[in-house]
Amino acid sequence: MPKQPPPLHPPIPGLPALLLLAATACYGTTATPGDAVETDPSPGDTDAASDDAGDVAAPVLAPPWTDDQGRAVFYVGVNLGEETKRPPEFLPALGDDELELLEGWGVTLVRFLILWEAIEPERGVFDDAYLETVRAKLDALAAHGIDAVLDMHQDIFGRGFGFAGAPRWACDEAHYAAFTPMEPWFMNYFSEEVEACFDALWGDRTLWDEVRDAWARAAAALGDHPAVVGFDLFNEPFPGTTATATFEREVLPAFHEHVAAGFTGAAASKRVFVEPAVTYDFSPQTRLPPFTAGEGFAPHYYPTFVESGAYAGREADVAADLLDMAGDAAHLGGPLFLGEFGIGNDAADAAAYLSHMIDGVLALGGSMAPWDFSRGGPGGYGLRDLDGAPYPCTAALRRPYVHRLAGRLVSTSYDRATGTLDVTWEETGIDAPTIFVVPAGPDCRLASISSTTDPTGSFEVAAGEHPNRLELDVSADVPVHSFRLVRPCSDPAP
Repeated sequence: MPKQPPPLHPPIPGLPALLLLAATACYGTTATPGDAVETDPSPGDTDAASDDAGDVAAPVLAPPWTDDQGRAVFYVGVNLGEETKRPPEFLPALGDDELELLEGWGVTLVRFLILWEAIEPERGVFDDAYLETVRAKLDALAAHGIDAVLDMHQDIFGRGFGFAGAPRWACDEAHYAAFTPMEPWFMNYFSEEVEACFDALWGDRTLWDEVRDAWARAAAALGDHPAVVGFDLFNEPFPGTTATATFEREVLPAFHEHVAAGFTGAAASKRVFVEPAVTYDFSPQTRLPPFTAGEGFAPHYYPTFVESGAYAGREADVAADLLDMAGDAAHLGGPLFLGEFGIGNDAADAAAYLSHMIDGVLALGGSMAPWDFSRGGPGGYGLRDLDGAPYPCTAALRRPYVHRLAGRLVSTSYDRATGTLDVTWEETGIDAPTIFVVPAGPDCRLASISSTTDPTGSFEVAAGEHPNRLELDVSADVPVHSFRLVRPCSDPAP
């Protein structure tokens, strides 16, 4: 039996063509941050600023993800992935070096994998010590201003087939005994034994109770942690032999409702993220019904052409797919959190692809977390090499962006060639600062912050609570704010 999926590969690489077959069964005022803020009183030229901003900002379609002060929140994150799947600890490496690297990249969120098998290794027996160690990791992240979405992860159902996810006791031992592993690893989804375990899960409400109870245990231990901002209920739901349309319309909504009913206390106020069927990974279309309040949309994206290592010339396809994702989020009625995407770390277009994905999602009002922060060799999806050094493509992460916005986002765009970030928003009377993330680096410097709408003396810029963050206070008397932040780099990311 295989021990794990190939190290640092995405959860379902290369699966698109096979799943498609299965699915079809479906600026004037300028300020420099510091202790004292000086402004240039000369008026700006709105048209000139817009012309210089680079690409035209895409329409904002995704509903906002909001914090407890009502600000719209936008995250650039990463997955804490492969390392977290490995027994017996089931924990990522998060020492000072890793935390400082994340902070330096400007990361504000991690998708933190937790596993049913780690929470409930034996039926009815919960490992509270494991949850305590997860909480300690969350403490470390919070100290660096990094939030977390907890993801109940699985690959190929779980441990009985040699992968991570469900505990061995969650399916009939006869299926494990009859299983013959296949290569590449994702082909195992189509084995009769794996399909049988998924069919049993989706058809057995007593197993739903078990998943709910495992989540309830995790939520009770971790849901009140200030770094936890959401729960991703089930990674890449595989329909088994159920038709995808039926699975998304009937099975998944009932399962999600059943599991989320276990959240009480502080956990009940956190956002619940819903993933569509795994077929969405390569073909962004879903039949999920509209969400209830407090739910968010958390698809993944692994298109065939990226899986094959060829991105050049497909920029328009990616832009169209991202627009579809934002449209789906708007239709469903929840914020967009692109929970996984990635590309081989040594692909010629890796930096360009990651840049376009990050910029595209932010321009549509969403948040994202590429796969994967774990260490891995060249050719995988790990963002760091075996010694922990970042691959060159990670330069794509180090861009400025608005993180917490005290208003309604109208548009945002970023020109990587000039390091120019433009943000426009409507004033909504929120009494809290807008926070920008401005990753530092030896080759980058913050040149200016300017506005074409807010008069001299009406706004203040100050250093934020955490490194690489700025706080902007504006006057509620200005109905629409437009700000430009310029942070040129000597070697900008593609």
